[in-house]
Amino acid sequence: MGFSASAQGDETVAEKLRLDFSGAWGGWNLQTTNIGDNGTAVNGGFGGIEFNKELFIGWAAYSVSDNLIGPTDVPLDFKFSYNGPLVAYTPWARSVVHPKVSMQLGFGKFDIEGFSRDRFLVLQPGIGGEVNVFRWFRIGANAGYRFALNSDFDTDSFGDTDGFFLEGTLKFGFSWGEF
Repeated sequence: MGFSASAQGDETVAEKLRLDFSGAWGGWNLQTTNIGDNGTAVNGGFGGIEFNKELFIGWAAYSVSDNLIGPTDVPLDFKFSYNGPLVAYTPWARSVVHPKVSMQLGFGKFDIEGFSRDRFLVLQPGIGGEVNVFRWFRIGANAGYRFALNSDFDTDSFGDTDGFFLEGTLKFGFSWGEF
């Protein structure tokens, strides 16, 4: 009669959420949205790395220079910009057409000619889809809402920096491994 003990490892969350580095991507975004009470186009760019062909972790930045009608009904030049970490999930990314869910959280600023600079926190969730055109190129479209949190500007005077957006994306890079 003998005593036998065998060591078995415990199952962990880290093992179940294994992230395999699978690619690197960057690209360009163009949003159509309202800033103040004016419709405008906001240019952006992004870059980052991909895990398991479905999870993108990177950085995105947006900016626009335009004008709006101020409290005295005089057009004022403004610059609106924000940037921060971007996380996107694209299930079924191996399919030609696949959905995409994204979230950006970052810092922004709104400079209006003749007034002080406003700094705020931006939270920007989005949902849309992508098309795998080539292995190294994808096009996408997203819709979402931009929340400008802790903004000091009076929305009655300049309008709101929160708002819905529609966005087109050109994405360049590469995913390796079995596609």
